[in-house]
Amino acid sequence: MHNSRLVLLIAILALSGSAASVEWSDSNTNTINFVTGTPTAVSSGLSVDIAPGLQSKTVEHWAAGTNVMSGEIQTTEKLSVVDDSGLVRTYGTNSRQYITLPSQSSEGNNVVLQGKSVYDFSSGFDTLPDIQLYLTIDDPELEKLFNLGISAGDSPKDIINKFLLAFGESGLGRSMDRFLEPNNLMYGAEYEWSDSISRNGVTCSWGESQKVSVDYSWLKGV
Repeated sequence: MHNSRLVLLIAILALSGSAASVEWSDSNTNTINFVTGTPTAVSSGLSVDIAPGLQSKTVEHWAAGTNVMSGEIQTTEKLSVVDDSGLVRTYGTNSRQYITLPSQSSEGNNVVLQGKSVYDFSSGFDTLPDIQLYLTIDDPELEKLFNLGISAGDSPKDIINKFLLAFGESGLGRSMDRFLEPNNLMYGAEYEWSDSISRNGVTCSWGESQKVSVDYSWLKGV
């Protein structure tokens, strides 16, 4: 089988503006890496919306491919805000999704990896991001298995419960033969956000990270 590797880089850099008594600068980068069969079609997008008056920042990213054997999307964001007193607030998020599909598949699947993050400043600059990562795939069983709907508010227990529910609904327990050796079925999603404030050379930083990996290589021995 002929495989092709496509790497795309989309960047929106050095946007700047002012609102009321603040100055801000913003940068966002999207990196996509797909391994596909042929024929194939790959598309991607990165949408950044900073509301008038710096009321919010919303970033949506996605990558879509046909005949996908494996795919990955990584997105980074950074927003810096400086007020009249010289206080600098920095907001940053990084996210990554990846998927690999059974190696015995002759054609691959149609896959869309998507994500969205929102900073809402309408009530002030002390805010946390709302981050969501999800995917769609044209295989009904895999769609149910992998579409966990991971968000920044999920605890480890929430994610385990989502995984168990997804596995039960996928029907894979009745069709293990689809994933006999050779097999490399895996889905992973991870994010981190890191915020900080600084003034006169003194900086205070805080943040959070989450990683989820669903690896079905153990099915080789079933």
